[in-house]
Amino acid sequence: MSFGFPNQIDCIADAIESHSRNIIFFAAASNGGTNVEVAFPASADDVICVTSSDGLGNWSYFNPHGDGVKIGYSTLGEAITSEYPEALEPSGSKTQSGTSFATPIAAGIAGLLLDFCGYYFGKLEFDDAESLMKRLRKKRGMMKALNLITKDSRSGTTRYIYPQMKFQSLLGSSGSNGQEAAFKVCKAFALEIASVLRDM
Repeated sequence: MSFGFPNQIDCIADAIESHSRNIIFFAAASNGGTNVEVAFPASADDVICVTSSDGLGNWSYFNPHGDGVKIGYSTLGEAITSEYPEALEPSGSKTQSGTSFATPIAAGIAGLLLDFCGYYFGKLEFDDAESLMKRLRKKRGMMKALNLITKDSRSGTTRYIYPQMKFQSLLGSSGSNGQEAAFKVCKAFALEIASVLRDM
C-alpha cells in the first residue's frame, strides 16, 4: 500500500484485520522525516512497515524518525524511474523518491520468496511443504524469511533488504561453479527458510 494517513481509517483497518490471515500487507512508512511518525496503515500491527534507502542501503533522509518509528524493512526508494501520464510528463516517465516507491519493491521481493519456496519445498520433497507455505504466507513467517536476506540498519529499528549478500555468501561456501553451484545455493537457502519457519 503506497499511501498513508496521519490517523487510522476505520474501513481500511477493518479490511486489513479481515484479510490478514490470508494476505501479507506492506505499507509505506511516510516521507515526513523527523517531523512525523509512521503513517497508517504502515503503523498497524498486521502490516509490514517499509522505509526507503538509497542504492547503497543508506537510510533515506525523508523516512520518519520520531518516537513512533516501527520496526520494519527498508529497500530502494530513491531515484526510482517509473511510468508517468504523458499529459503530465511528455517523456512518459519520471524519476521520484519516497517510501511509496520502496513498498512495491519490498512486496515484490516477498512475492519472489513465495515463488522460490513453493518451487524448492516441492523439489526437495519436504513432507511438511504445505504447512511451511502456510506459515510463509503470514506476516510473521514472511518476516522470518526476510530476516535471512537483510542486515541491521538505523539502530535496529529497521532491516535493509539485501538479497545479494545472502546469495554471495552461500555461493562463496558452495565450492563449485555453474548449475551445480546454483542448485547448491538455492537448496541451502530453501533449507534455511524451512528451518526458521519450522521454529515458529
